[in-house]
Formats: sequence, structure tokens, C-alpha cells
Amino acid sequence: MLITALFYSGLAIGQLHRPTKKEFLAAIKDSLPTDSWQICNTGNSFYTKDTLCLYKMVLNSSGHIDLNNQYYNCCKVMRWHFTGKKTMFQFEQEWCTTQLKTGDIYAEDIKIKIAEEDGKTILKRYWHKKLLDSYYIIDLANVTLSNNQKTRAITMVRIK
Repeated sequence: MLITALFYSGLAIGQLHRPTKKEFLAAIKDSLPTDSWQICNTGNSFYTKDTLCLYKMVLNSSGHIDLNNQYYNCCKVMRWHFTGKKTMFQFEQEWCTTQLKTGDIYAEDIKIKIAEEDGKTILKRYWHKKLLDSYYIIDLANVTLSNNQKTRAITMVRIK
């Protein structure tokens, strides 16, 4: 916990924009009802990394998800889909097989709580009233991907 606190403190000094609860909720609302947020999960890194950056999914000019925008050579993607400002679900997709595979991790709604504590915005996720995980939301930014497409990114630090 001390390492996370020191790491988080160091990040707050840099160029990041630490969003307020209101700004984070606006980003969620902006992605409703169809957009998801994704992160590469090769090697189950979603579960092992302390710092996570989820990108709002980008559609290419033909209306398909541009898989090479940020995750070139990424075979597994974890997706978060917010269904409201208090609920979401997550699932994992595998892209590198001959047929797209989708596995529901939490098919039922995950309850979310967003709070501001000590000047920090915190996201807590609950499933069947049990805390799954919680994160400091340390950045919410408009970004340009490697193929010049524009999207948004949420950077979070896992609270241990």
C-alpha cells in the first residue's frame, strides 16, 4: 500500500489531468450506450499490472473496430462496457485465432461506485455486493493513436 501511495503521489506531480468525479461520470455518459473501453490483456496483464490505461474503442472509416490502433500484436483484449453511471460489465476477447472468441468474465452487471476522497477520484467495482477491485483514476485524456485516430484514455492505479 505504501508503494502504491508513493507511486500515485509521484504521478500526480507530472503532466496528468486527475479527473474529478463529475468529469469521470461525463466520460462514462459519453460512451453510453454502445462504446466500450479496452486494454490489452496478453499474459493476463490486466490482473497483474498496477497501472492500467483503457482506451475508448475507435471505429475505422468502414465502421469496424480498428484492432491495430493501439494493440498491434495484442491477442487478448479486456473490455469494459458501462451500462449506466452505476453499472458495467467486462469481458475478454481473443483476436489472434481464426474465429473471434469472446468470454464473459462478469456477464451480470458489476456495480460501480465513484467517489472523491482526499482530492482523489476512486472507482470501486462490486459483484454480488463483494468488492472486486478499486482504482485511483489518475488521468482522463484525449489521445491520438498510432494511426492518427483520436480517442479518450483513462489511466488508473490499482488500490491494493
